[in-house]
Amino acid sequence: MDKWQPPPAGMMKCNVDVALLAVENFPSADWVLRREDGLFVQACQKMMMGPRNPRLHEVVNLPEALIWMKSKAFRQVAVLFNSLLLVQPLHGINDETNYFGIVVERCRGLLAELDGCSIRFA
Repeated sequence: MDKWQPPPAGMMKCNVDVALLAVENFPSADWVLRREDGLFVQACQKMMMGPRNPRLHEVVNLPEALIWMKSKAFRQVAVLFNSLLLVQPLHGINDETNYFGIVVERCRGLLAELDGCSIRFA
């Protein structure tokens, strides 16, 4: 297991992931926000409905996390997300015209509204 790495100075760090809840057998969207010194700030967990498709839930999870950060007025957040499928198009060309492309554009719009937030692959 990798050791937690702090975000750049003056920023918070938000780890975003999807987990399978053992009891309910449903995926959940999970976010943990920490200060640069590693101290816990807040976390959120939401049960996700629909087919058990990890790729689909990963794609849906990121905009949900960004909406959560926006609702809490968090700024200066380094978001770590473990889906290269979504992180790469966010930093490059999005030529998708399907649901995936819509999610990428939604994430870009949310990032523009969140002052000082960035997303990178974890």
